[in-house]
Amino acid sequence: MHPIIKNYQTPFVEKIARKVLLKSIQRLSMKGYHEIADKLPLFDKPVQIIYGEKDKILPEVKDTMTKVKKDLPQANVVSFPNCGHFLQEEAALEISQILSAFVNSK
Repeated sequence: MHPIIKNYQTPFVEKIARKVLLKSIQRLSMKGYHEIADKLPLFDKPVQIIYGEKDKILPEVKDTMTKVKKDLPQANVVSFPNCGHFLQEEAALEISQILSAFVNSK
């Protein structure tokens, strides 16, 4: 097993830890997401969005980012076709370059 993957999995080795994680995910409220979606068009600051197109945790991320881009026309959206949810691990150098350029341009 790759050491990075092991680091992500280590906190969830015990069955009780996995149950707690699942329970916390199940308690996420859609109300909060709707509130964010309603207020998103009011946000007028620069935004950098980066996502992996092969995200299995958020399989509809491409559609979601298309909607977000409509609400935030000032957003710079970059997708990585060959990355999943942990793109910071899969494309660390490229991600750091994009974020560095974004921060330094403001």
